Amino acid sequence: MRYAGMTEIWKRTQTVFGLNARWNQIAALLGGARRITQSSMFVLLISLTHAVADEYEEGLAAYNAGDYETAVKVWKPEAERGDARAQAIIGFMYSSGQGVPADPLEAIKWFRLAAEQGNSVAQLNLAMIYDRGIGVERDLEIAAYWYRLAADQSVPTAQYALGYMYHFGEGVPKNYEKALHWYQKAAQLGLADAQFALGQMYRSGTGTELDNVTAARWYRHAAEQGHPDSQFAVGFMSEFGLGVPQNYVRAYSWYLIAASNGAGVDKHLEVLSKRLNADEKLEASRKAEVCIESGYSDCP
Repeated sequence: MRYAGMTEIWKRTQTVFGLNARWNQIAALLGGARRITQSSMFVLLISLTHAVADEYEEGLAAYNAGDYETAVKVWKPEAERGDARAQAIIGFMYSSGQGVPADPLEAIKWFRLAAEQGNSVAQLNLAMIYDRGIGVERDLEIAAYWYRLAADQSVPTAQYALGYMYHFGEGVPKNYEKALHWYQKAAQLGLADAQFALGQMYRSGTGTELDNVTAARWYRHAAEQGHPDSQFAVGFMSEFGLGVPQNYVRAYSWYLIAASNGAGVDKHLEVLSKRLNADEKLEASRKAEVCIESGYSDCP
């Protein structure tokens, strides 16, 4: 899958969203947003959480102990007998080189077998393979096909990816209403990237009515999950009174919170520091500290 840097996305949304010049200036300050945020390229967790039948317990115990070779020995016969869950797991093992040599073609084979049986994890992984062109020629239309099947099974990462593809016309015709639909699905399931994207749609009135109040609400949901771009957006909305009351202390706090997660906000802090006195800056700093230490559960 091609990851788009935040600057690229903001430049593209300047045209797509018709954002004002102030938002365009922010582009250079942000970084790190991607179409899909994954700690690893492929997904195993869902398969393992469902793998609770007796025949899987030995393999699961071995996997959790780091004994991947034993896990493969237990699970592969089940995969060869046609068990979709085992096929998805073996696909992951080949994709990650756990217990077997890393082999993209073998991974694709097992993911496809499971995906064709309706396994949503395998469908998502197969979509990501075609999205990035790993072991196969990159094909966004095929990627969109598998994302849709996983999205229809309420896999939030697939829903977000499909929304992104409709948003920018990659692998499917550009369609803002469909992008909004899939972003909403994923956002309602708690995916922070989708919540941020949904905030962008409402902030600009793309595929929906412009609604800063709703935009601010979605930014807030993602910000409370530690999403740095959304934390920046919450600060920005507070600084300029967009969808929320204008509040420089609150904005300063959220910029500090975003900065703690790597967002480049020095210029905004510099501007606000001239509007706040020493006591107000101290208050904002304390609120930011409480927010961060609470895991974003107690924020201004």
